Amino acid sequence: MKVIVSNPVKQHTNKLCIALLKDNYLLCFFTSIWYKKDNTLIKVLLKTPLKKLIDSIFKKRFDISLPPKFVKQYPMHELFRQLKTKVPFYNNTELDSLYAENKFDLFVAKKIKKQKFNVFIGYEKSCLNSFKEAKSKNAITVLDLAQVHYKYIGYLRDRYPMFKSIQEDHIYNKAASIKQSEYNLMDHVITLSTFARDTMINYGIEKKKVHVVSLGFDPKSFSPKASYNLDKTAPIKLLFAGTMTKRKGVHLLFEAMERLENVELTLIGPMADARDIIENNKTKFKYYPFMHHEELANKFREADLLVFPSYLDSWAMIVLECMACGTPVIVTENTGSKDAVLQGGGKVIPVDDVDAIITSVKAYQNNRNLLKEDGLKAYDTAQNYTWDNYYEQLNTLIENISHAG
Repeated sequence: MKVIVSNPVKQHTNKLCIALLKDNYLLCFFTSIWYKKDNTLIKVLLKTPLKKLIDSIFKKRFDISLPPKFVKQYPMHELFRQLKTKVPFYNNTELDSLYAENKFDLFVAKKIKKQKFNVFIGYEKSCLNSFKEAKSKNAITVLDLAQVHYKYIGYLRDRYPMFKSIQEDHIYNKAASIKQSEYNLMDHVITLSTFARDTMINYGIEKKKVHVVSLGFDPKSFSPKASYNLDKTAPIKLLFAGTMTKRKGVHLLFEAMERLENVELTLIGPMADARDIIENNKTKFKYYPFMHHEELANKFREADLLVFPSYLDSWAMIVLECMACGTPVIVTENTGSKDAVLQGGGKVIPVDDVDAIITSVKAYQNNRNLLKEDGLKAYDTAQNYTWDNYYEQLNTLIENISHAG
């Protein structure tokens, strides 16, 4: 069996390719930007005044475990888009993303005409033409979905105005049209969680086509804490990690903080559309825009609770990594990694519910032993979600899909 993987961005695709390599299934991985020291384009660009910028863009797209010979690049349009985002006041990134994804897809569709393969795995908004070509060769088409069904996103747009402020209607509609066309051509779809899976089934995708393969974490990077905050007089240390956006419920944290006593809040992550809220509350928390894994793991261990009140996350890796450090978590029903939390290690609360955040935090304030009890459960649960587990589940699924035809 030979599998072709295509994704213009990195996401978790490097891990999927590594999984396929373990059983010698991977034929090649098409992407836009990948760091290869011997690549002619990279060599040329690194000799220009843009050296530092080019270096930062390419080095984010790399995995030492993935041999360069398996990676095929088409960087032109994505690289140009990335450079445009550095221009002051530039704000048309999503239309440019759709354009770059389409150009990449056309490139891949042309290249796979000459290749023999059994399975083609693509990512949404960037595999429509590739799926058409794969179907013409009687290959099995698989969508590896990093999000949820686009109609569920439409539901959230109608219910919560913040989603429309993130993406304008005409861009959403254009992307939705492409996604639906890809759905029509896919034989199977891999989702990251039961939450994402259920959105697909609820909006009409056949149940037998929908599969769950949850992402993993690296146990070497995220190890458990040595002690817990059992002193009832000491402040409860709350942590939020992720992009500072209203979609992730950052504003709900500040509403909860107004009604909680003896708590401290730390925020970690890049700034986005919640800047105004954060500026208005900047005396109430500590903020770190970026941390390396080692520093992040230390913050996870220092925290008493991770609070992640997201309106939409098909997985949320940060939740699992925090659990692996032995810290309990509070997440919403719209957070995919609730699959892990429900097995033990924290609380799952309704979306858009400040009262539920407050009640959950107070439960740990009033019973400090619960911090340790759920923290130990969190660590144990996380061990079921390592990358090795992901590799095994992914390859088993691909084998089953291939044998079923």
